[in-house]
Amino acid sequence: MSLSRITDPTSNCVKVVEAKEFLRIRGSTAEDYLFRSFIKISEDYAENYMKRSIMPQQWRLKLDAIPADDVIELPRGPLSTVSTAVSNFSYYDSTNATNAMPTTAYTVDSADTIPRIYLTYDSSWPSAIRNYKDSINIEYWTGYKNAVSVPEDIKTWVKLRVGAYYENREAFMVGSGNFITELPRSFVDGLLDNHAVMRVT
Repeated sequence: MSLSRITDPTSNCVKVVEAKEFLRIRGSTAEDYLFRSFIKISEDYAENYMKRSIMPQQWRLKLDAIPADDVIELPRGPLSTVSTAVSNFSYYDSTNATNAMPTTAYTVDSADTIPRIYLTYDSSWPSAIRNYKDSINIEYWTGYKNAVSVPEDIKTWVKLRVGAYYENREAFMVGSGNFITELPRSFVDGLLDNHAVMRVT
């Protein structure tokens, strides 16, 4: 199984002016480029922490076979309504040909925290599905419809994080008594969590 993002978000859930307003920063726009960067970093961190998407983006899930319980979980919900949620559902057959999964065979449930694809009543998956690596390909859109639809607690978290990045631009800070203190791991090294290579030994 593999999961990859194939279309990045084209906008953020928090605008620069909203972040600056939240932090009571007015006037100069000289550092707006920094705010754009901090907002992007904060949203990425939030998504990695929640394992969910914020703004509309497209993902590709590849499976070696249909799960034993006939239910396919779609990671990184919620499903978005910017397009047909599942934009492509195909499989390789025993002759290595690509086939579109019949839309009458399945239904998409977006009500759960983790969206799922179920078989429709009295249906079955095609018997010709090749039981081999990456035989099944599912492309789907996740994220809230637009910035207005994003829950306020998520947007407030992003603004708080932006404020922390704006005030702390080094990995160390000078505390009371001029003692140098290292910022928490989650603040500095946590930025790399989404890019860390995990190996099973």
